[in-house]
Amino acid sequence: MKKIFTFIAGLLLVGSAHAAVLVDEVTEGAEYSYAGTWGGNWFNQGGDALDKDVSEYDYVWIQFANVTGKIGFGIVYAEWLKTESWGETYYTDSKIIEAESGVVGIPLEKTKTLVHGINNVDNDFKGDIYAKHVRQVYVQDQGVASTIKVVGIWYGTEAEYQDALAGNKPQVAPKKQLDLTNLGSGWGNSEYDAATKTITIGEDWSGKGWWLATWDGATSTNVGTSYADYDKLAIEFAEPTEANGKVNVEYDGGLESSAYEFAAGSTVAVVDLSAEGKKQVMQVYIQGPAGSKYVLADAYFCTNEAAPEIPQNNVKTLFSWEGGEEGAVVSGGTVVGNGADAESVNYANNIYYTIRVSSKKANVDTDNITITLDEALAEGDKIAVTAYRNKDTAGKIATLYLAYENGAPFFNDEETWVNIYNNGEDIDEDGETPNTNTYVVAADNAGSKVIRLARSKASTNIFITKFVITRTADDTNAVESVKTFVVADGAVYNLRGQRVDATYKGIVVSNGKKFFQK
Repeated sequence: MKKIFTFIAGLLLVGSAHAAVLVDEVTEGAEYSYAGTWGGNWFNQGGDALDKDVSEYDYVWIQFANVTGKIGFGIVYAEWLKTESWGETYYTDSKIIEAESGVVGIPLEKTKTLVHGINNVDNDFKGDIYAKHVRQVYVQDQGVASTIKVVGIWYGTEAEYQDALAGNKPQVAPKKQLDLTNLGSGWGNSEYDAATKTITIGEDWSGKGWWLATWDGATSTNVGTSYADYDKLAIEFAEPTEANGKVNVEYDGGLESSAYEFAAGSTVAVVDLSAEGKKQVMQVYIQGPAGSKYVLADAYFCTNEAAPEIPQNNVKTLFSWEGGEEGAVVSGGTVVGNGADAESVNYANNIYYTIRVSSKKANVDTDNITITLDEALAEGDKIAVTAYRNKDTAGKIATLYLAYENGAPFFNDEETWVNIYNNGEDIDEDGETPNTNTYVVAADNAGSKVIRLARSKASTNIFITKFVITRTADDTNAVESVKTFVVADGAVYNLRGQRVDATYKGIVVSNGKKFFQK
């Protein structure tokens, strides 16, 4: 008797469970290719009536494979929203597919009710929930050439959808390539030549890049695309860059952009994506000085493991002073305090060992911090100063004054430091760490081996935690592994060994010597 009861109970369970059903008109295993013109496949639901009741289910999901480009997956309900020039617009839920394979689902709308049709004319379904009136399910390219294999599209319960997810986790490739055939975003007369993969910057610090957002017709807004599976954006250059520049990743939702500044002679630029921002990327672009050219070899989002290494041989550290909890580490020169600042080097301010700048500009000849370099400064060297001030005094600023051995002193009243610590107590409401300002050595100050530091005016003391001077290697040293071509006829070659003429701009080799051809 016990066995019979168990058998009957099992039958009841089977009979009460929903089985996932294939969406109307979908062929399992079908493969589609789209040209990037917003083409796709729309699967009509409910036959000619375009009206199907799926309210007994919770999700519609697609299992896919072999995806390239970018695919939209969506469901269209019978609720009319408005009339456009091309016809009626219906309520739609959608997701973007960029993984190579996996499962993506959309919850069926069971909370909203059909109320109005076109131009606020009542339709036949007033008061019914959306899930009772499904019009279409679709896959559609998002403006880029794309392919997809539709393993299947189903309606089912939430449990069935979760089972599908568990059994078909998306396979995330270590890299997600960006399209080098078309850079559709840019401004300021910046251009891109797809044949040579060359970006040419027009107006100073204008840019060129990729627009990655998608248009949401329901809200009439651009929506960022998720790259949540990746950690970085990488740009690889086909040849060392002629100039410095900047790679930017912009996000939706008012989030702060991520950026990476690269020096002249760079071959790689890598941007760390923010945890929230990478879920909604709007665009990626490269900026630089007017007339700069950047030749691309590759561009992609990637995981940390797949990120390229950034060569460091094009940047030289001339001098470094960095304080920590145990003391300071110095290289490339010496630091001493004079007069009022005699005791200010390796000043322990509770948390950091610092360089305390308390002397005033007017007394810089006698009261100062003196940095003596092993190697003289050159035009374009970068001085990066990380510091904070110690008093939260309204109206007071903390501006560093740099007096060079040769040339004119430099300071900028707009370059200030935030209040962080007062005897070790955090008094900055944002709780930030000491911030960094960067100064560029002007031609007039080249040749100096001595820099004296003071405050530009009477104000609060400045506490320096890090003082670093770097130099970007000149064009003749930017690439260390260049093959030298020695020819007797004065022929000119680029760094790839290709013969070029006088119109070529960049680093060239002639008679065994490298030089920059403008």
